[in-house]
Parts: sequence; structure tokens; C-alpha cells
Amino acid sequence: MISENPIWERDIETADLDPGQAYASSMLAEKTKALKDAQTEETKSAGKLSEAMEGLQSILVAVGAEKALKGLLSELQSCSQVAAEFETSMASVKRTVGGDDAFIRDLGDSFQLLATQMPITAAELANIATTAGQLGITQDDVEGFTEVMAQLATTTDLTAENASTMLAQFANITGTTEYDRLGATVAALGDSTATTASKVVEMSQGMAAAANIAGMSETDILAISAAVGSLGIESQAGSTAMSQLITTLHKATETGDNLEQFASVANMSAGQFASAWAGDPVQAMNAFIQGLNDTERNGKSAMVVLDELGISNVRQVKAILGLASAGDLLSGTIAQANAAWSENSALTEKAGIMYNTTEAKLSMLQNAASNVSIAVGDALNPALGDAAGVLTGLVQPIADFIATNPELV
Repeated sequence: MISENPIWERDIETADLDPGQAYASSMLAEKTKALKDAQTEETKSAGKLSEAMEGLQSILVAVGAEKALKGLLSELQSCSQVAAEFETSMASVKRTVGGDDAFIRDLGDSFQLLATQMPITAAELANIATTAGQLGITQDDVEGFTEVMAQLATTTDLTAENASTMLAQFANITGTTEYDRLGATVAALGDSTATTASKVVEMSQGMAAAANIAGMSETDILAISAAVGSLGIESQAGSTAMSQLITTLHKATETGDNLEQFASVANMSAGQFASAWAGDPVQAMNAFIQGLNDTERNGKSAMVVLDELGISNVRQVKAILGLASAGDLLSGTIAQANAAWSENSALTEKAGIMYNTTEAKLSMLQNAASNVSIAVGDALNPALGDAAGVLTGLVQPIADFIATNPELV
């Protein structure tokens, strides 16, 4: 049987071997012993490596816990900041709109919900409401007004600030509180005419006072603005020109000055024109404008007729003749505005299209995440506020002492 013991542990008489066998046996014993020694060292090294890895693992766990703690503290700080910013925004709403704490809290909840339904943040909605309050929008109407302005800001070229400022002023002048219909009409005209929603709103705001005095409706004003804007006339120039024309025609029907001449251009008698103006001033004005295309029946050009009526301002003449040469442009925008106001669906439909995009959905997801941050921050901030008040009371005396004893610094 072959022995299982290593060669160096066996009792072998090398004297009985020949010289070659003795040498081979000796070399084999040395190599075998070296291999054993190497295995022993490897085992020791493996043990040390294992101990080192266990130590490293402990360090990594500790570092990971520290990083996790820092990450948690960072997230809590972020939540606190987001909540504090929204709290400040709602404080501004309370300052301009008024209302008790319950009203402001409910309004804030509504803004957070709206932010998950449209790509605009709750803080931005609060800013719109703040502007609305500054411009006289009542507590009962502020939520609806804010939603419409936000929809316009996310579906047209209007910014939230411009929409809320100019349309609040427009509403104050005309007396309307039907902000959803107002928004629907602006959106419809902005997309269906050769102008933009921002130009329609800006020009309408500029001519609203004169038109409202003359008895024109909100849709009449918006329609005139869309028609004039479609001619490429800038908002300020257009609103000034049309305000002057409306004022001139209204004055003529009240005083009788040049009434027959205006009526003649509109192919009416003085009495017919006065009645038409009293019943539907925008249609009476449109009849006058369209009549300028046929002044040759009286042997005069439209330019001469306007000059004889005291209308000679270059911008005003340009706007009036532009509408006259555009045929039924004004008639068309009047019909469009009335339809959009009645249907009250254009803004909602356009918002639905824009809010179905990936970009909008990602924004709404981010808004939902911000709502979570606000909820967490709301739970933390009262304690932080109390702590800040205590620390302020402790720090201020130190500051006062240093101020009175600067030599100690």
C-alpha cells in the first residue's frame, strides 16, 4: 500500500538507494516541504484578508449610514424651504384678497390640487391670486379667475402676469365676472385670427373705457381688437385709433354733430344710424366702416370723407381704412367672438391638448412631488419657527452688548 504521509515524514533509508535515487528523493522532499510552507502562509494571508474585509465592510456601513442621515436632513431642509415659500405666497394672497385663515388654507389646498392638473406650480397660482386681489377681484371670484389666467398662460402667448393684470383691469372697466367666458373668447380669437392672444388682450384693455361708455359688450371689444390686430397694427396704435373713432361716433349720436354725414356713409338716415348705435353700436360702426368702400357714390374718396368728418390722425385713418379694405374681417371676428363666448369651451379644449403632452405631465408630476414637500414642511416649520424665535431672543442681546462694547471685539 502506498503511504499517505509526506515523504519528509517517512523513515526511508537513503543509504539503501543508489546515488541518483538518493538525489531525487532529497529534491522531492525539499519541494514538498516548500509547498506546505507556502500553503501555510496563504492560509494566514487569507485570514488577514478576511479580517480586513470585515473591517472595511463595517466602515462602509458606517459611511453609508452617515450619508443616508445627511441625505435625510437635506431632504427635510428642502421640504421646509418649499413649504415656507408657499406659506409666504399665501400670506401675500391674504394681504391682497383678504379672508380668514380657513379661507386662505382652503384656497391654498385648491391651488395645490390645480397644480397637479396643469403645468404651473401652486406658488405661481398664488402669485396670480395676489395680483388679482391687488386689482380688485373679489374673494368669491379669485379662485375661478386664477384658474382661467393660469390656463391662458399655459395655452397662449400670454404670461400669467400679463393675463391677470390686463384682464383684471378689463373686467373692472366692463364689469364682467364671467372670467371663464372671457378666457375662452381670448383663446379662440388668438388661435383663429391673424394676431395673437396677447395683442387682443392688450388692445382690448386700451380701448375698453371708450367702448364701454358707448355701450359695447366684452365680445365687441375683443372682436374689434382681433380684427385690427390682424391688420398688423400695433396694440397701442390700434387701441388709440379705435377709441377715438368710437368716441367720435358716440358723440355724434348724442349731440347730432356730423350725424347725417356719418349716417350717409353707413347708407342710413340720421335717425336710423342713431337707433342702430343705441341698439348695437359695434354693428353700426361696422356699417360706417364698410360704407367707406362705396363713398364714390357721393363723388368723394374715403380719405376725403374722413377728413371732412374731422378724422385726420394718420394712425386712426390707417386703422379705419385698413378695416374697410379688409371687407368682412370685422364682421367675421364679431361672429367668432360671440360664438366663443356662448360656447365657453375653447380655452378648456386647448388646455386639454397642451396638458396631454409629456412635458406637461412631467411638470404636473413635479408639482405633485412639491405638494408632498409642502405637507412635510408644514409639519416641521411650526417647531422651526418657534425655535427661531427663541434663538433670536438669545442672540439679539449679544449683538446689543457687542454694539455697546466694540473694544471687546
